[in-house]
Amino acid sequence: YFTSIPEEVIRRKDFSNARFVRNLYERCQRKTLARCMGKCEGIVIDACDFESAAADEDFKFDKKSGPVGF
Repeated sequence: YFTSIPEEVIRRKDFSNARFVRNLYERCQRKTLARCMGKCEGIVIDACDFESAAADEDFKFDKKSGPVGF
């Protein structure tokens, strides 16, 4: 996923790599908790949680505007 981010987006002054990753991680956590509702033990972030979080509109990017919502 991260290697697919265009270099032009990464080099923009308004792109914050650490903030982007933190927000994506937090979104993954929320997706995991929603998927595991009712379970108290063994909650693990799964690939499907990451894929679901990365597909959210906030994490889409293009060469002109960079990530949306940050």
